[in-house]
Amino acid sequence: MQKLLPLLLAIGFVLPVAAQQAAAPPAKKLRVIAKTAEPFAFETNGEASGYSVDLWRRVAKEAGLEYEIKLVKSVPEVLGAIQKGEADVGVGALSITEEREKVLDFTLPFFDESGLQIVAHARTAGSPFAAFGSLFNSGTLKVLGAMMAILVIASVLLWLGERGKNPESFPDHFKHGFFEALWWCVSMMLTGGCENIAPRALAGRAVGVVWMIGGIALTSYVTATLAAAMTVSTLDSNVRGLGDLQGQTVATVTGSAAEAYLKGMKFDTKGCEDVGAAVAAVQQGDAKAVVYDSPILRYYLSKHGGTDLKLAGPVFEKQSYGFALPLGSPLRKRINTALLNPQVEQYKEELDKQWFASKGGKE
Repeated sequence: MQKLLPLLLAIGFVLPVAAQQAAAPPAKKLRVIAKTAEPFAFETNGEASGYSVDLWRRVAKEAGLEYEIKLVKSVPEVLGAIQKGEADVGVGALSITEEREKVLDFTLPFFDESGLQIVAHARTAGSPFAAFGSLFNSGTLKVLGAMMAILVIASVLLWLGERGKNPESFPDHFKHGFFEALWWCVSMMLTGGCENIAPRALAGRAVGVVWMIGGIALTSYVTATLAAAMTVSTLDSNVRGLGDLQGQTVATVTGSAAEAYLKGMKFDTKGCEDVGAAVAAVQQGDAKAVVYDSPILRYYLSKHGGTDLKLAGPVFEKQSYGFALPLGSPLRKRINTALLNPQVEQYKEELDKQWFASKGGKE
């Protein structure tokens, strides 16, 4: 009995543990929720596809994770499901923002070439009205204003230099003398000469020499500035930056980081279900422009040709995309380790070429 006792105890310990393990249910698949946003996540033939979805599949394989993917139409659905414990991982074009990191965890960024950009109507090439309209923006008006101020100052100085010494050309009375001086300055600037009147006094001639040299440079500068502005107006959008949208309605995607940014900047926003709806709002005149994630806008425009809408201005408010997780998720380290795997890094480069290089979406 003393020899059999240890064996019986061992059997009595092992059998219950084995039975418990046999009765335990298999590990649940991760609930992955993806927000539809081409080219990062969308449905193809009944299955989820896209840059982020393909990358997730590779990461999950590397990390040994089982999962099932569900596509939804809005970012709030993704973020809300993760916060409520209804999903384990959020996939798509999810921007990592300070506000979101207060309630969620994010993995390391897997796409850091995003940011906001504007899509607006392009001007009609060769339109004389578009060219003429370019003269009435702040830049060209400042140039014209500076030119007029310099012209007035030069005319006053010329009259002061000639006053009392050359009354035939520049009368002593300010009103008449000033306008004669102004006429001389304008004539010299536009034609290079003025036959009717000419400065004779030393001071007047000194002002005249300075004006003849400076007037040529000023004329060249003003001409070049206006020509450049008019050329841009015939080739580019009349929206060149976010400042041109002040006081206008701006379309974007509801619940996106772009919408939060615009509202923080006090813009009048029109929330839309997706990029297509935002573009339609601009085409129908319900909004002046679309502001949204640059890679998604580029991809959309590359797929939907034949529109007068185009990208306007540079990318601003740089953003990075990551996979979203519940706060304190134990998956974070596991997924980050997989993202840093050299083979996964190489696969990301392949995805860049597949989804962006051939479609003009990535620079």
